[in-house]
Amino acid sequence: EEQRRADAVGLAPSRGRGAERGASGSEGAGQRVLEVFEVERRRDVSQQWATPSGALDKEMSWRWLDSTGARHPHIFPGMSRTEVVTSKVPPCGLDEALFKPQGKWAIERGASTDAEGWRYAMTWTASNWQPQPGFFDVLRRRRWLRTFS
Repeated sequence: EEQRRADAVGLAPSRGRGAERGASGSEGAGQRVLEVFEVERRRDVSQQWATPSGALDKEMSWRWLDSTGARHPHIFPGMSRTEVVTSKVPPCGLDEALFKPQGKWAIERGASTDAEGWRYAMTWTASNWQPQPGFFDVLRRRRWLRTFS
């Protein structure tokens, strides 16, 4: 039940009971790792990557999403869509009365991403996100993590 709730609000999966996976792989009781996906769509004519803005990109047009492809539920209240979209780091956090950030936002990078942390696919629900864009890949996303305690 706890993991289902964590998944729904964009917390990274825990490795053990009561501990969340840290951005650096460390664990700790009372820690939470906020997971945010940044998404961009390749423009047809220019072939440039930009925040999705098409008629069918309703939730993706917020740029900062949860794991389901919906507007992230922890975007700071009161921010306009323009403010959210132009943010260079995830404009998200946990309740400051309960959690304090333990470091800066980190982009997940590895063998399954390109050098900047991007993965590429045709659709959000694709099961095969690749580290390099293919001919038909029109979406790219990267995973940001931040630990709170």
